Amino acid sequence: MAHLRGKRTIRWSAATVALATGVSLLAPQVVSAQTTTTSTELAVQFIEKEFAAANGLISGPAGTPDIGLNQDLLLSLNALDPDSAEIDAAYAAIEPKLEGYVSVADSVLSDRLAKTVAFQDALGVRDADFIAQLVSAVQENGQIKNLKNGEATTAINNFSQAWGVLALHRVGETEAAERATDFLETQVCSDGGVQLASAVEPTCNSTDSDVTAMAAQALTLANGAQDPTTQATLDYLVTTMDETGGVENTWTGVNSNSTGLVGSAFALVGDKENYLKARGYLASVQFGQDAAPSLQGAFAYKAEDKENSQV
Repeated sequence: MAHLRGKRTIRWSAATVALATGVSLLAPQVVSAQTTTTSTELAVQFIEKEFAAANGLISGPAGTPDIGLNQDLLLSLNALDPDSAEIDAAYAAIEPKLEGYVSVADSVLSDRLAKTVAFQDALGVRDADFIAQLVSAVQENGQIKNLKNGEATTAINNFSQAWGVLALHRVGETEAAERATDFLETQVCSDGGVQLASAVEPTCNSTDSDVTAMAAQALTLANGAQDPTTQATLDYLVTTMDETGGVENTWTGVNSNSTGLVGSAFALVGDKENYLKARGYLASVQFGQDAAPSLQGAFAYKAEDKENSQV
């Protein structure tokens, strides 16, 4: 079938996008000459091979189809090569599973819903029911909560709150988006970091690079890169990088996933210096043409994983 997007997505550098879970949806304005064609093409080929080999949905660590993982990989592929022949086939396999992914019995899982609305928008798809459910999940104070029989229950975490802000702004639900943004701003701690747990009064005992990177991208879309709160999150992200350009996560240490998220935030706001630092680390953990064919283009989670050929 013909590509289902009504608009094209500006492609990103592979080093900030490919295989980074929770990949951002905003296209950063980075000098294209900084992108190594070979690394980009290899990343595209790796993702395409993963989809082709799955003949439908790619399985996660549990050995069963992982919708979130498939969304991440398809977002990456769409960002790297929006003309890829695998995009429509992959979406066709994912789309019938989305209703069951965001809703279980009489409950709506608003974290999955927020990401799904943003995911579909990136591919030019609008689901009016999903969008209406997401709007109804935004509380008066802007906090996004799960729903049961249409009533709010527990709050989603701040990583997903940021997905909600991105999604609501992108689909034009301005009033709900502004409330969700206002709440996300309250989650930014004095050091600029954001904790994972959403709370009306955050303790700020443990802030996190991944969550802050997503919040920074959402706040950039909502308020602009020069907004003081956005700037605070970006300043925090600088402190999470080590001398290699790698970014440390609270729980797992320096890794490519966290570095991809943080590098995307720097790319989005045009901070080339820190973007290129992050890209340098990611380039060091990508499997190149000297690797086994099944690994070429993939990224190791950590530097030591590359030595053990773990993707």
